[in-house]
Amino acid sequence: MKFVVEQPEIKKRLDVYLSEKLEMTRSAVSHILKRNEASVNGKPASAGYRVKAGDAIETLPTSPAELPAEEGLLAIVGETKDYLVVDKPAGLTVHATSVRKTGTLANLLLNYFPAIREVGEPHRPGIVHRLDRDVSGLMLAAKTQKAYDYFKKQFAEHKIKKEYCAVVLGTMKQDAGTIDAPLGRNRKGRMAVKADGLASVTHFEVLRRGKKSTLLKIITETGRMHQIRVHLKYVSHPVAGDALYAPANAALKPKRLLLHASKLGFTDMEGNEVSYESEMPPEFTNIP
Repeated sequence: MKFVVEQPEIKKRLDVYLSEKLEMTRSAVSHILKRNEASVNGKPASAGYRVKAGDAIETLPTSPAELPAEEGLLAIVGETKDYLVVDKPAGLTVHATSVRKTGTLANLLLNYFPAIREVGEPHRPGIVHRLDRDVSGLMLAAKTQKAYDYFKKQFAEHKIKKEYCAVVLGTMKQDAGTIDAPLGRNRKGRMAVKADGLASVTHFEVLRRGKKSTLLKIITETGRMHQIRVHLKYVSHPVAGDALYAPANAALKPKRLLLHASKLGFTDMEGNEVSYESEMPPEFTNIP
């Protein structure tokens, strides 16, 4: 996991900063720092280090042997010998790190299908793409290394079809449109529209308008980090509940980020076109 310190966070002790970001006790964070499993600007740092604006703080990935299988709710909407399609709830972190080895989708996958431990990367077994922790919806996981390589290639070539629904702030006047704006990191380390960024394209269509918000269907051509959230902020309609990109004084303050991965389509390893859907969560249906 990577973090970039912003101006309001400066002068915090490193152990305090990490305990807030990782939702762990300071005692647990101190053990991580003693084991040199976190760095500041690429170098180890003590718990008492006072963070500065622009500091790049990173925690190391865990090893496969350290990642435990965990029982828990795993909503499977599709399964073959090659892959699983799961419906991830909002609030569930996708993969583990050296400081978060439990309570993730990766742990649940290991419990359901233990052989997935040997597939893909150690800290994200079988997982070929990701959703932000606060985004709900469909995710694809490979059950074999051959399938993992196949689907990673499909994602890299933008051949996987992904559709989302989102509630955005304000009443959007356009019925449909395309946001074609390159994305990169700004000086604070956040994703932003930048002239020298990577090509990023998002299509949207209005499904319903409220007085304070708009329900959208969204299709992405590219899969940049925070793409939908940044693009919608760029057109002055940030996603409702977005603690990172929406204004703090927004009139609409839902309990979660109102972004949901509703459809996932691809060509399977036998050459068949397949598609999966996830119902829109209840909080998306009655928008104010």
